[in-house]
Amino acid sequence: MAIYHFSAQIISRSNGSSSVGSSAYRSGEKIENERTGEVHDYTRKTGIEYSEIIAPSNAPEWASDRAKLWNEVEKIEKSKNSQLAREINIALPKELSLEKQIELTREFVKDTFVDKGMVADISIHDTQKGNPHAHIMLTMRPFENGEWGAKAKKEYILDKKGEKIKLKSGEYKSRKIDTVDWNKKENLEKWREQWANYANRTLERNGIKERIDHRTLAEQGIERVPQIHVGTHASAMEKRGVQSERGQLNNEIKELNKELENIDKENNKAISEYKELKQEEQSKYRFITTEEKPILEMAEKIIKKPLDSKVIDSAKEKLNSVRIDFGSELSKLQYEPYSLREDIRLMKEWSKEIKENKKELAELPKNIFGGYKDKTRASNLQSRIESNERALELRGYRSPGSILVKEESLKNIESRIEELNRNIKAINKQIEVLDKADKILDLQERREFYSEYKDQFPQAKYLTVQGVRNINAINEYCGNKVDIDKISEIYQDKKIEFSSEPTIGANNILSMFEKALKSISDVKSYDEQVKRKAERQQEKATRSKSKSRDRGWER
Repeated sequence: MAIYHFSAQIISRSNGSSSVGSSAYRSGEKIENERTGEVHDYTRKTGIEYSEIIAPSNAPEWASDRAKLWNEVEKIEKSKNSQLAREINIALPKELSLEKQIELTREFVKDTFVDKGMVADISIHDTQKGNPHAHIMLTMRPFENGEWGAKAKKEYILDKKGEKIKLKSGEYKSRKIDTVDWNKKENLEKWREQWANYANRTLERNGIKERIDHRTLAEQGIERVPQIHVGTHASAMEKRGVQSERGQLNNEIKELNKELENIDKENNKAISEYKELKQEEQSKYRFITTEEKPILEMAEKIIKKPLDSKVIDSAKEKLNSVRIDFGSELSKLQYEPYSLREDIRLMKEWSKEIKENKKELAELPKNIFGGYKDKTRASNLQSRIESNERALELRGYRSPGSILVKEESLKNIESRIEELNRNIKAINKQIEVLDKADKILDLQERREFYSEYKDQFPQAKYLTVQGVRNINAINEYCGNKVDIDKISEIYQDKKIEFSSEPTIGANNILSMFEKALKSISDVKSYDEQVKRKAERQQEKATRSKSKSRDRGWER
């Protein structure tokens, strides 16, 4: 049964996405992000049936190259929250062959998007589970004279006389106007309807009765399909085991209603899961600023698991180990290009000299007995030839092909050095993100603790993350949030209890209380110092004002 699905999203840098990585994932290719140095390799990804780029007629030639296209997008979009691409996801009719699905997708994409000036990067997926669908990544900027155009332009607002309105600042009143209408909200509904029309036309063209509808069931006025009246004659046939046309239709309606019920269940489940995820996300990002959230999200993408200090430390350790290995390999390789270049230079120079000397030797005049008339010159030339040949042999020269082998080796080593430097750079950036994430988690822990204790323990704002953990360890041990002033009492009771009835781990428990009490004492002491300093500064300021007044009276 053909199903309708059409969704759209914006791929933005603000949520940690990149157009290069998104395209590589959807097309199952290996593409390097030239802006960050990160290599996105999804060549092992399965289920990718087809991929293609379709560009408008006014686009430059490089727009048809996937790696070049999206790297150019990354270059032109400078802002940290830039919108990089629009993605359309559509379900393809499973009743159609792959060839027909490609044909349908290309026709729809070309007429709907490409002819409007967008470049479309198409990838068709099907994991052999009967769920064929297409990912369509679309560019956000128009082309002008073979180059990227502006997304918007400034338009001056005119008065009734048709003249520009000057503001107090000296600037003229203006507004931003989109250069294209691709972002209009009404486009989405139009595209949704167009997809249904194109799909249904293709289904009809291929003699398939199935149809899709872009409207919701409620908009279609459908909740459940009513069964039809079978009638006595048809009922009698059914009892005898003979399938009637009306009975068959009723069975089909029953199956459809069952499918609709399953869809409802799945939808309700999805909504419930979505709500849970939202609540979980809100809880996860409590006490986190809007500037800090993207850093944590990037860290999660790097580690691919929920964050905590131990997980981050483990990830940094692994990354550092890989970085050391890369660095070790790099240190071994980095001097080889110099040696190879020198070998190649000398081989070419000496080979040229040998050739020239042999030519000159062959052209030297000889006497009637076959000997050289200029014996000294001949001897010098032969000596040079032999010397150069020995030198070449020591450099590993066997034939003219030896130079080509060394040049190829140089190329490979330089390529590997470049790759190692990129990888080390990428690892450095990842470690930097993880370091920042670790600090943010510490801040989150401290902020959460302070929000709970600020009324009874305002000095908590000075606690280090270790101090927070020392007190939280007491809470965990006691099974509830312990009043700060009672920790000392509990500690004294425990000392008495353990002295009369020693238990295993008593020293550890007492040590835990001592650490918590020290953390509390330290921040209270620091708070007193801050207050005394403020008081002294206030007194100094007051005395200074008093002296100024006195000097004024004297005058």
